[in-house]
Amino acid sequence: MNDNTDGIIDQLRHKLMLSETQNCEKMTKAEARIKELRMEITALNEDIEIATTCNDDVNTKLKNYNNKVTLAEARIQDLEANNFELTRQIEKVTNSSDGIINELTNKLMMAEKHHHVKMTEAEERTKKKKLEVWKVNSMHL
Repeated sequence: MNDNTDGIIDQLRHKLMLSETQNCEKMTKAEARIKELRMEITALNEDIEIATTCNDDVNTKLKNYNNKVTLAEARIQDLEANNFELTRQIEKVTNSSDGIINELTNKLMMAEKHHHVKMTEAEERTKKKKLEVWKVNSMHL
């Protein structure tokens, strides 16, 4: 081989070595970047797990809250129904009481009238007896 060819081969070998060195540096940088990205992915996955757990906790609390709200609404409906029934019963008792009070008032008024009549009759009898006693006493005098 001639010197010219040897020089070209040396230049090509030198370029190849430079290229290999550059490629190794690039690969080292790429591997370092891959390692960084994997660490970031791991951190993000951990954050996702934490967020998912928090989200699950929030969802569980939300379900519990919704269940409590549903139970409270059902209890309110029960209480409203009971209140309606109690109001109806109170009205019934009030009406019944009004009727009983009216009936008792009528009976009391009738009893008062009857008592008045009896008292008047008793007074009349007492007057008659007094008159008879007076007459008897007057005859003996």
